[in-house]
Amino acid sequence: MAGTTPLVLVVGSGGAPQRESEAILVRLKFAVAPAADVAEALRVVGGLAPDLVVARREEASQLRASGSVSAPIVEYAGDKGD
Repeated sequence: MAGTTPLVLVVGSGGAPQRESEAILVRLKFAVAPAADVAEALRVVGGLAPDLVVARREEASQLRASGSVSAPIVEYAGDKGD
């Protein structure tokens, strides 16, 4: 809808790639909702309906496989611990 800020769900454990992604998105004037893991991301998706999901490859695969996410899912590179 025109005039609204897109909501981006960023999934990760709070490591550097996630923090960097969140910081960039905020600077670009996106609304950002963090989720620590796939289970939390699915709860957020159910309640907030984000416009975009950003997640590491493993989490992105799990989110796609769940069939619960209708928003586009973008993968970011990061170490397993990030």
